Amino acid sequence: MSNIKVDLSNIYRFVSEADVDLLQDEMNKYYPGLLQKTGLGSNFLGWVDLPSATDQDLLKRIEEDASRLRKISEIFVVIGIGGSYLGARAVIEALGHHFYDLLENKPYPYIIYAGHQLSEDYHAELLEILDKKDYSLVVISKSGTTTEPAIAFRILKNHLEAKYGKAGARERIIAVTDKQRGALKGLADKEGYPTYVVPDDVGGRYSVLTPVGLLPIAMAGFDIRKLIQGAAGMESFVRKSNTIADNPVMAYVAGRNALYRNGKLTEILVNYLPNLFYLTEWWKQLYGESEGKHGKGLFPAGVSFTTDLHSMGQYIQDGMRNIFETVLSVEKSNHTLTIPLAEEDADGLNYLAGKRIGYVNHMAELGTLKAHVDGGVPNIRISVPEISEYTLGELIYFFELACGLSGYMLGVNPFDEPDVVRAKERARRALHEGLPAACRHFPRVALLEPDAVRVTLSHFCPTAAWALFRPDPASLAVVADAAGIADRPDHEGFDARATIPPLLRPGVAMDPATCRLWEQHLLDTLDAAEWAAETRVGGVALAADTLRDWNAGSAPLEAHASGALVAAAAHARMSRWHMPLAAAARLFQLATAAVPPGLPRPALPDGIEADDVARVVPDWAACAGPVGRYLAARSFAAWSAYLGEGVRTQAAMLAMALAVVRIEVIREAARAGRLGDEQLHTAIRSADLLLYHLADTQTLVKSLAPVEPGTRSAFLGAIGLEAPA
Repeated sequence: MSNIKVDLSNIYRFVSEADVDLLQDEMNKYYPGLLQKTGLGSNFLGWVDLPSATDQDLLKRIEEDASRLRKISEIFVVIGIGGSYLGARAVIEALGHHFYDLLENKPYPYIIYAGHQLSEDYHAELLEILDKKDYSLVVISKSGTTTEPAIAFRILKNHLEAKYGKAGARERIIAVTDKQRGALKGLADKEGYPTYVVPDDVGGRYSVLTPVGLLPIAMAGFDIRKLIQGAAGMESFVRKSNTIADNPVMAYVAGRNALYRNGKLTEILVNYLPNLFYLTEWWKQLYGESEGKHGKGLFPAGVSFTTDLHSMGQYIQDGMRNIFETVLSVEKSNHTLTIPLAEEDADGLNYLAGKRIGYVNHMAELGTLKAHVDGGVPNIRISVPEISEYTLGELIYFFELACGLSGYMLGVNPFDEPDVVRAKERARRALHEGLPAACRHFPRVALLEPDAVRVTLSHFCPTAAWALFRPDPASLAVVADAAGIADRPDHEGFDARATIPPLLRPGVAMDPATCRLWEQHLLDTLDAAEWAAETRVGGVALAADTLRDWNAGSAPLEAHASGALVAAAAHARMSRWHMPLAAAARLFQLATAAVPPGLPRPALPDGIEADDVARVVPDWAACAGPVGRYLAARSFAAWSAYLGEGVRTQAAMLAMALAVVRIEVIREAARAGRLGDEQLHTAIRSADLLLYHLADTQTLVKSLAPVEPGTRSAFLGAIGLEAPA
C-alpha cells in the first residue's frame, strides 16, 4: 500500500476524464520499459531498482563513517551542486528542526553547504565560521572538475590542512565520486581519502538515494534505512499496479500531461510547510533537466504558501491562464500548538482560539485551492500523511519514476542533459577567456595522432608552472581521459594523423610500440629525482644515440629499444653531465632566432658569467626537481617527434629548453639578488613563452637538424653537453 494519494478531481473543469483516461494506453507502452530498464536512456536507469537493490553493507559503512565524523565535527560541510547536493538538502531540511543552528547542545553536526554557487563573500564568511569550529566535509562530484564545487573544495581542503595538518585533514574528508576515473578520484586515491561511488548508471538529479545523498543525511542524524525502506515500498507498490486508478505515479503523469496537451505550460509545485522549500527546489531540477528538451516540456516553478500568497498569489489568481498547480499536502504536523484566546480580540481571530495552527494552515490550503480553481487554475493534489524518513523515501521515488515516465510521454530522453553540458562548456570557456592573459594558453600544446590526442599544459600559465613545485609530487605519468582536458573538442596543435610515424634517424621510421617505449623513457629519465638537470638531459641524449643504433635484419626494433633504453639508463645513472654557460647562451640565441619578425625577441642578459657564479651556481642543484619536471612535460606531445629527422632532434630540443631555463634563471636571480622559487617560477614561465608561444617550432627543429648525422661526440657538442669522464 502507498501512503501517497493523487487527487485529480480539480482538473476536470479544464480537461475531461476521457482526456486523462486516453493516456492509459500510451503510458502502457512506456511503463514496462522504464521498470525493466530497457527504455530510452537505459544506461542511466540504475535508480529504478536502486531502493530494493541497496546493499545493507553500504548503509552500515555510511552509518559508521557518519558516526566517526560526528564525534569530531560541530559542522559538516557538503560540497556539491545540483543533484550532488539538492536531494540531500531537501531531506535534511524537511526532517530537521527549523532553528537547529540556534539549539544548545546539538546532538548532530550543523550541516552547511558550499560549492553550489560562486559567491566570494559566502565562502569568505564560511571560512570565518570554520576558523572557530571543528568540522569535516564531503565533496561530491563525479568528475571533480565542475567549477563551483572544485573551487570550494580547493579552498576548504587548504583550510583543513592548515588547521589540522595533512594527516588530520585526511581524517575529515570523504569524497563521493566516480569509481575509476576523474580528477577527484585521482586526488582521493593519492591523498588516501575514504571514497564512495556515484554509480555510472545513476544521473546526478536521480542520485539522492545513493551515497551522494545518504552520507549527508546520515551525518544530520536521520535514519537512512527508513528512507530507503520508504523508497523500496513505493518501488514495490508501483510494480504491482499499472492503471491510473490504482497507481499514483500513473495518475500524476496522466493529469499533468493531459493539462500540458491542453495548453497549460507551467506547473507550479505548491507546499504549505517552510521545511519543504528545498524539496521543491530538488523537484524543479529533476523535472526541468529531464523534460526541458527539443522545445518541449512543462516549465517547473515553485511557491511556498501561505508566504508566497502575499507575493505570487495575485498572478496565480488572475494572471496568464497557462498554468496549473500541483499541491503537496501534508496531513499531520509533528508538533501541537494551539491559538490562544485574546481578551480584547482586536484582530478578530478569537473564532480560531483553541484551534491548532496546523488546522488553520490546512483550511488555508483548501480555500486557496478552491479560489485558484475558480480563477481558472487546475489543481492536482498529492497528499502524504506526515513528513518522515519513510514518507520522504516514498515521495522521492514517486517523483523520480513519474519524471521518467512523463519524459517518455513527451518523446524526450529524460536522463540526459545535452544543453546543460553545452552550457557548462560555454561557462568554462567564458571563465577561460576571463583569466589573465597568461592563463589563456592553458591547455595549449597538443599533438593529434592517429590513436590519441596528446596534450601537455603550457607552463606559461602561472598555475601550471607552480604545479612543478608541489612538495613530494607523484611521479609524472601519462593520464588517459584527463578531466578538464580530454573533454575539450577543439585542441589547438600539430595534426600528425596523416603523416608518417616519428623517425628513429633520417630515413628510418619507428613503430608505434617503440614510440611509446621512448616516450615513457623520456618521462622516467627527466623525472629521475636524484639526478641533476644536466644529467637528466644527458641521459636522454645517450639513450637517443643508443636507440638509433639499430639496423633492419637484426632484432625487431621494439626488442632492441627495450634493451637499449635499459642499458642507457644504467649508464646515465653512473654519469655526470655538464652544460657550459657559453653553450647554454648559444642555444638560447638559437631559440630567439626562431622568433618570427614582429614578435618580441628576448635578449641575452648582460654580465651572465658573474651573475651565474654569484647568484645561480650555489643554488642551481636545488632547482633540479621543478626543472626536470618541466622538461618531462615538454617531452610529451612534442611536435619535434614528427617535424624532426630522428630522436637526436628530440634530445636536442630538451637540451635547448634546459639552456633557455638556465639563462632565464640567471636573468631573474640578477634582478632579485637571489635565487628562490619565485625566480625559478618566473624563469620557467619565460622559457615556455619563448619556446612554445613565440618561437616557430618548425624553424627551431630545422636549426637543430645538424645533430642527426655525425658522431656521438659531435652530437653532444652540438647540444652543449660535455660528455662525462
